[in-house]
Amino acid sequence: MQGNREGFERVDQLFQSGELLAKSLNKIQIEDDKLNYTSFLKEGDLLVSPNGCSISSTTLLVAGHKIPTYSLDGMSSGLLIDASKSFIIDVSKQDANTERAGKLAKRKARLDGAELDCSLKELKDHINSTNATDMNEVSADIKIDGVVGIFVKAQADSEQKMGAILAVKMFESIHGVKLPLVQYDQRNGSIQEIEVTQDVVKNVAKDMQQSMKKTTQYIDEYTKYLGLEYAGQFLIRDQEPVLFCAMTNKSRAITVGQLFDKLKERDFNFNAEEIAIRIAGCTQDFNGDTYDEKSILDKQITFPRSRLIDGVVFEFLEVRLSECFSGEEKERFEGAMKEIKVQNINIDRKSEEEIAKEKAAQCVGGNGAKLYR
Repeated sequence: MQGNREGFERVDQLFQSGELLAKSLNKIQIEDDKLNYTSFLKEGDLLVSPNGCSISSTTLLVAGHKIPTYSLDGMSSGLLIDASKSFIIDVSKQDANTERAGKLAKRKARLDGAELDCSLKELKDHINSTNATDMNEVSADIKIDGVVGIFVKAQADSEQKMGAILAVKMFESIHGVKLPLVQYDQRNGSIQEIEVTQDVVKNVAKDMQQSMKKTTQYIDEYTKYLGLEYAGQFLIRDQEPVLFCAMTNKSRAITVGQLFDKLKERDFNFNAEEIAIRIAGCTQDFNGDTYDEKSILDKQITFPRSRLIDGVVFEFLEVRLSECFSGEEKERFEGAMKEIKVQNINIDRKSEEEIAKEKAAQCVGGNGAKLYR
């Protein structure tokens, strides 16, 4: 991973012209024995979905001005977005504090042709003329082609910085989008590119050990890898550490219709249309979209630990379908659903640990295998 000069130049142009939005996300947490990157995974999956990421709360960044980004629970990183490629729903000079129902109402009005009460240009002019330092809010629908970078605040701790590095890798591995990593300094309203070199990542990892007391074997081994003392258990392919490999897991979610087909292939008899009607009546997406008995068949199913936010919950389907069976047939149904569930949750989960074990065993002396014994 190196720098992305062309990508950063685009970010800088948007920053200078007042068209750069920032959306804060929960940090990627690096624990002793696992990596929690749910927020970035869910965001990525929504961005590539047909509806994109609807009614997102973002902040307009303006060059030379001390504009804070959303920072609940210490959020210090997130996405950078091209406003011109987003559907703007509402623009507020301060935090709008609008509930979901209010945002949905404004979104519907905009879709029906209503004008914005305040344009992005008016917001930018307001900031330039008053030197405003309030956190503004721009509500927008965003898709993957509008995402231009990953940002991390200059004051962020080393765990957040490492998380931002991993987020760059995640978007490249899963979605094929190479994004620049950008440092945003709220103190003076400036940005600069962070070139993700091996030395940079090594220093961040070391700082995690020193300043954050992350002295666990997990981080220690990661630092050793980056120092090329040996590849060890992190040698996955082409010297990609297990932290990065974890981000290549791709969802193989199935739709409601595909689940029905799988059950019919196993000779289960049930009224699919009736079930579809009942499910459709209880399903509404975050952006307010609803479904009928036909469109619900194309809706993806959400499994436990799934990255999908908008989806029909597997357990809800299981309960509705189980009502169609009794006795031995119900037991057979429960077994079939368990099999389907395992097949679609654990796809690609020859887990990072399993892959690491295999690769570690190939290392000279077997150094990499020790954490898994």
